[in-house]
Amino acid sequence: MVSRGMSSAEVIIELNEVSKLFGEQTAVSNLTMAIASGQIFGLVGPSGCGKTTTVRMLVGVLRPSEGRVCVLGSDPTQLSTTLRERSG
Repeated sequence: MVSRGMSSAEVIIELNEVSKLFGEQTAVSNLTMAIASGQIFGLVGPSGCGKTTTVRMLVGVLRPSEGRVCVLGSDPTQLSTTLRERSG
C-alpha cells in the first residue's frame, strides 16, 4: 500500500491494516498509513487511543497482532540500531 502521489521509493514508514490486541483489549484497530521521507508527521489523540502502542510497533518493541509494519523497507523488529536511529 502506498498513498496516492507517493512512489514506493519515497515511503519510509508503512502500516497496512495493523491491529494490536492485549488479550481481549484492542489497543490499535486496522491502522493504515504511509509516511514519506522528509515528511513531518504527528500522532495525536486522547489518552488510551493507541499512540504509544503504534510507536512501539514502529520501533520493533511490539509485533502487531494483525497486519504489516514496514520501516525503511524492513520489519522493524529486524532493524539494526543504525537504521532505528535513522527512522527517529
